[in-house]
Amino acid sequence: MEARTAIRQNWCLFGEIVRIELITRLVLVCRDKRDFAFLVAFYPDENAQVDHRPFKVGHTVAVLDTTTKRFLDGREGVRVEKLETCRAFPMRLADLYQMNTALVKYTGEIDEQNDTRPCQACGKEAQERKKCGGCGYYYYCDTACQKMAWEGKNHKKECKVLKNPNMRMLLNLKAATQALRFTD
Repeated sequence: MEARTAIRQNWCLFGEIVRIELITRLVLVCRDKRDFAFLVAFYPDENAQVDHRPFKVGHTVAVLDTTTKRFLDGREGVRVEKLETCRAFPMRLADLYQMNTALVKYTGEIDEQNDTRPCQACGKEAQERKKCGGCGYYYYCDTACQKMAWEGKNHKKECKVLKNPNMRMLLNLKAATQALRFTD
């Protein structure tokens, strides 16, 4: 018999939390980037307890490799049984997409051949740059430029999300060929 290779289809559902229901279980009412409302309902394995504290209105929830279903009350959404497949990030969904777009644009401006990097704050290119000590994605001329980006380019808020190991995994293109899994 011929061996078949399974095709791994990694994907992630993102939604902004607009309401939290805690009646019988944790249920997040979310909206996607097209403003479609859906639920993220937690049905943990065995006796696992869901820590609801990371999930806040206005934050973005990410659920790995899930499928949609219609719940008994007629609402649509996803059922989270394995808690390791779901994480929240302290950022609105639109801001997360904007952050990703800016990061893709910025990394596209890095000249690997000449080993030059633009400063995130002023845009000047040079070989000698100081890397952000938090996220490690952006480079700066000096502390003045880093402060300017921290305050004026919203890097203070973005850095917190970008240095999160789970967000780093989602931003890693190599992850598309590996099984996706969130860490603590």
